[in-house]
Amino acid sequence: MKSSDEKTPWKASTRQQLRQHIAAIIAQETGETIDPIITRANSPFGEFTSNTPLQTAALLRQTPQQIGHTLTTQLAAHFPGR
Repeated sequence: MKSSDEKTPWKASTRQQLRQHIAAIIAQETGETIDPIITRANSPFGEFTSNTPLQTAALLRQTPQQIGHTLTTQLAAHFPGR
């Protein structure tokens, strides 16, 4: 059964785009291939969330906050106005 946000085409498409972009950023930074998990946010601050910074902190030898900042900075170019 699909979750409610997967039933909306643009959200499913956005989720897939996020996964692809995050995986590409991590691959660029580490040379490692990951499959990021993107879930619907329960927050007024965004539509989606990912624990990728927590998962990759040891691999990148950076804090999750640093990784999150890198991801948001690089993702902003792909999702203008969001």
